Amino acid sequence: MEKELYGTRLHINSISLAHNIKYLKKQVPDTRIIAMVKANAYGHGDVCMTKKMEELGIHYFGVADFEEGLRLRNSGIVSPIMVMNPGDKNIHTIIENNLEPVIYNDCILSSISRAIKTEKSIHQKEINVHIKINTGMNRWGFIFSEIPTLMSEIKKMKNIKIKSIYSHLSSAENPSDDFFTQSQIHIFNMALELFQKNFNYQIDSHIFNSNALLRNLHQK
Repeated sequence: MEKELYGTRLHINSISLAHNIKYLKKQVPDTRIIAMVKANAYGHGDVCMTKKMEELGIHYFGVADFEEGLRLRNSGIVSPIMVMNPGDKNIHTIIENNLEPVIYNDCILSSISRAIKTEKSIHQKEINVHIKINTGMNRWGFIFSEIPTLMSEIKKMKNIKIKSIYSHLSSAENPSDDFFTQSQIHIFNMALELFQKNFNYQIDSHIFNSNALLRNLHQK
């Protein structure tokens, strides 16, 4: 009999989870939800949480690195998975497993370009990517002035498809920072307009986190 090492257990109430997802969908009925399941779903169990949220109608998942994405794929998760920090050494593995890398600097963009040119198995494969825009949080991402060059480089890689552009609100939970939050949204909307003008297909966009949604910032 295996000895139990820990006495602490975390129980997830699936009824409450379903209620919360239903509530969020009601707030933005025409919007898909991306569930962040990085860091083992923040300690809640990435595989079990992702499988349950798939059942509840979540369309997209986000992970930190390729290993987290591979674990979900190997566990039978078929939904799109966005890899937020793909690095520059694992692009081939990410693409081969139908994971979707985030491009947030020139190094990652160059790594994808090299992989397309040198790896026969992905030379003709359509590669879905996401673009991170830095609107003021200053963690990762392209600033607005870098976007024209970025778009020009992406157009050279014919089998890349931009699935979305996104950014990260730094303090949406804090009403005293709403002026800055709205400025981030404004910059992001300008960036989205540039992408939509320069690519002849639909590009999704996302910037709201849970706090922005719960505070109804989309109505302000």
